[in-house]
Amino acid sequence: MEFGLATVDERADRTGRAATITAARELGVTAKQLNVVKRAFAAHGIVPGWEQALGVDSDKLFGKLNTAGTGIGAGGGWWAASKSNDDGSEPYSVHAGRTDGRGAPRLVSPNDGRYHVYPATDGKTVVWAAFGDTGIDILQRPIAGGPIKTVWSSFTGIQGPRVDGDLVVFTESAPFGSRHVGYVNTRTGKQAYVDGGRYHLSTAVGSVKGSTIAYGKLYPGEEEYELGVEVFDVPTGKTRLLPQSGRPQALGQTAVTKDSVLWLVDEVEDGGQLAVRRAGHDGTGLEDISPETGDGALFAYDLTASDEAVTVSAQVPDTTYRNETLSKLWQLTPDGSRVQWVSCNRGEQSYAAADSGRRVVRIDGTTGWTDLVTRERPAGDCG
Repeated sequence: MEFGLATVDERADRTGRAATITAARELGVTAKQLNVVKRAFAAHGIVPGWEQALGVDSDKLFGKLNTAGTGIGAGGGWWAASKSNDDGSEPYSVHAGRTDGRGAPRLVSPNDGRYHVYPATDGKTVVWAAFGDTGIDILQRPIAGGPIKTVWSSFTGIQGPRVDGDLVVFTESAPFGSRHVGYVNTRTGKQAYVDGGRYHLSTAVGSVKGSTIAYGKLYPGEEEYELGVEVFDVPTGKTRLLPQSGRPQALGQTAVTKDSVLWLVDEVEDGGQLAVRRAGHDGTGLEDISPETGDGALFAYDLTASDEAVTVSAQVPDTTYRNETLSKLWQLTPDGSRVQWVSCNRGEQSYAAADSGRRVVRIDGTTGWTDLVTRERPAGDCG
């Protein structure tokens, strides 16, 4: 689970307060004696609602997720996230709700003992991966309700499901170590790998918008294997390898917007910074909207985008946990002309998912719990 502002001791104190007061009530202590216990905790700042004093600048959508490594999804005014019980021991279940906070979250996944993770949504449908004892299924369910359908089944590994309209995109691990981006058209039933599943190719970090799928690709070059970003047009089956400024050593997450493809790329031997790169769907207009070198270069590790904004997750390397070097979110305009903090919260900010406009949903650890939160627009300068 993500690291927040509250230390492990503080979190233990908070849960210890609740446990102590509950035990005292069960033992039949008087109201006066119970108040003595409460005052003892209060003297150390351990009181209900203590986190309100932190001055968080985000709106909580769903509290106490207590999950790890599952990601979240957002789109079309809705979010999707996995949740467990307070100690994280319960198999994860997928819930969905509105990104404006209206209405109550709803349970989407079945309570069948499997771990339901990697949720994604376009505002109409939720897709996710269900990990069981004998395999992994990609499941789909309309937000409005209805039956759960199995979109794809795997016996190796699934990462990064995405959905837009009739298309569900995901990355599947092959038995011998490579990975392949696959897609399913849930209307026609057509399913395939963008790279044909060929053994000498590997594709991953897929994204989808309309009928366009983008992904990173490892392929044989003239002398050795090379890395690139490719787009796949579903109706025609045609692919286009996008240009690069140099020779990529590593690639990060891709994103597709109405007129651009964006991705993270590492081309320079440095301290771990990555560039945020964009190009048109046809490969024109290649540029780095956040350069890999120079002042302001980001230690980026994830990316999500809407048509109006690009949000990057970045974390400065450090030997210990401190607010300045916890994972934080930066939001860029599509041309990179403006870069702002998404939130000034003191705590880890991770697993960002772009909704429409500049709204971003994320997991926030400021209070010591892992909460699903949102902001409609970036906070700006937190200095």
